[in-house]
Amino acid sequence: MDEAEQYRNVAKDVMNQDVPVGFKAGGFSMFPTFWPRFVHYIGKCEPSRLRRGNVVVFERSDAKWVAHRVVQNADGVLLTRGDSVIKCDPPVAYAKVVGEVVSTSFWGMRFGLKWWLPTFYGKALLACHPVSTYVNHAGAWCIVKFLNLIKRIIGKNNNKN
Repeated sequence: MDEAEQYRNVAKDVMNQDVPVGFKAGGFSMFPTFWPRFVHYIGKCEPSRLRRGNVVVFERSDAKWVAHRVVQNADGVLLTRGDSVIKCDPPVAYAKVVGEVVSTSFWGMRFGLKWWLPTFYGKALLACHPVSTYVNHAGAWCIVKFLNLIKRIIGKNNNKN
């Protein structure tokens, strides 16, 4: 059993005791709601009570955890999609649901999702899909390019010293 699998098992046990568990997301599929490397806290949830717009964590077929927004909840399965992704994920059975993202943390600050400004943006994207997804991709591309430019400028300034 590798470290990631051990963590997932311990995390599930902790969540069963109604204690949120943190995990660090690695991709851009939920950008701009979640940035890569932010820590997200997952709480226990009842999959049948999840609504459109909730952010859920589920286990993929390769055993990795994914945090995506609920698009539809019906007949024992969820349809989910990342905020910056055009297509929905394959249907997620309730048994694969790990929990619901209840808060996010970055730079030492923790925010509940109800008050996290990009959450409203993500829900707006969900309502305006698919046109908004293309706009979001363009915005994400611009932000990434801008951040890379800042990194290069900072790197050049550090090399001069």
